[in-house]
Amino acid sequence: MAWSIQGGRKVLALARQSIVAPTAPSRWLVGLRWAAIAGMLTTTLASRRMVPSLNVTPVLTVVAILSVLNLGWTILVKLRPQERPTLVDVQLAQDVLALTAVLWFSGGVTNPFACFLSFQIVLAGILGTPRTLFLTMGLTVVAAAGLSTAQPLSLADAALGEARTETLAEMVALAALGVFTGFFVFIYAQRLETFREAMARSEKLAALGRTLGSMAHELNTPLGTILLAGKELNLMGQEADNAEMTQLAATLVDEAQRASDIIALLRGTVRPDARREALDVCAFIPTYVENELNRLKFHGERIIRVAQPTHAFVIRAALCRVVTNVLSNAVDAMGRDNQRGRVEVDVWDDGATVAVAVKDNGPGITDELLPRLGEPFQTTKEDSGGTGLGLYVSGLLAEKMGATLQLESKPGEGTRVTLSLQRAQGQELA
Repeated sequence: MAWSIQGGRKVLALARQSIVAPTAPSRWLVGLRWAAIAGMLTTTLASRRMVPSLNVTPVLTVVAILSVLNLGWTILVKLRPQERPTLVDVQLAQDVLALTAVLWFSGGVTNPFACFLSFQIVLAGILGTPRTLFLTMGLTVVAAAGLSTAQPLSLADAALGEARTETLAEMVALAALGVFTGFFVFIYAQRLETFREAMARSEKLAALGRTLGSMAHELNTPLGTILLAGKELNLMGQEADNAEMTQLAATLVDEAQRASDIIALLRGTVRPDARREALDVCAFIPTYVENELNRLKFHGERIIRVAQPTHAFVIRAALCRVVTNVLSNAVDAMGRDNQRGRVEVDVWDDGATVAVAVKDNGPGITDELLPRLGEPFQTTKEDSGGTGLGLYVSGLLAEKMGATLQLESKPGEGTRVTLSLQRAQGQELA
């Protein structure tokens, strides 16, 4: 009983993780599969008690193999949180084959639990792509055809009699299918609600972004005039040997420059006509990172690891701005004079993408604030004058490059920001 409760808690925990990260169908399948394994094991052992002559060794062997495979999937989805459609395809195909093997040794299509083959099609239709759905449908049809030739189970020595045992098995199978379907629909309804909230938030942010862009355009000209006037006033104060005028002019210039920098962030510092180019990221990033950390006067440890020469499609100015924003956030989080601070930069080829990751050993970010850090004016640096625009603009610039920006952080364990760029293939470099 205690084992069952712990297993149920793990399934619910995985379901909650899926609600928080609704783009992780692999985690859904892992959690549902553990519940299915527990159900198959319980049903097999109960059947053995009710029908002593049943040979349950082949079924238990299949369940054991499936448990080992699902343990591997559990580890994989934790080590590689990034979702790939092929993972769902492989998992669903594995599930259809595993269920087919169990049914083959337990009566084929005459087994009441054969209806669970249709549940795999439901999962494929909701969690996968159209290709996943058609592949699962085809595999299920082939499996059903093969199972039609399996030998039915003999229930002659059933304790309750053959007819009553068949009726009981059908009731249990329908109840189990209903529980699985109800649980999945309930969790998926929560997932849809999360999607709706995210879409509503995205629409608000898009409107805010358009407003900010218009404001930046309108404010840029008068701020440029104020900046020039401040510099002229500074020179006049120096010529008149008026310290107070010079100080006021310097303050005016500094504040106007700060406002201009904020507007530059809002505008993204990238020309609208900027085009992507193939850049050897492994050669570019180390030098640029070193120069930026020197400019930021970071005195802590620096670790830069790069793979072999790898080209990615980038807008050079956008890439520089994103890396600068991320490094600035990392240095600010640790403290510029922190001798124990550490910045780790990794560049590697992930197949279809080239990843650039920046990790610091700062205080990290709370779970409450982490999901909102990509939004404008959400910052952890209010006391030091942070605007909350750095990550927001970095996300916009990444989108312009056809890239993605991912933020991971835990309180006390630092923060990791990963920029995934589109890899340039060999023929595209020619």
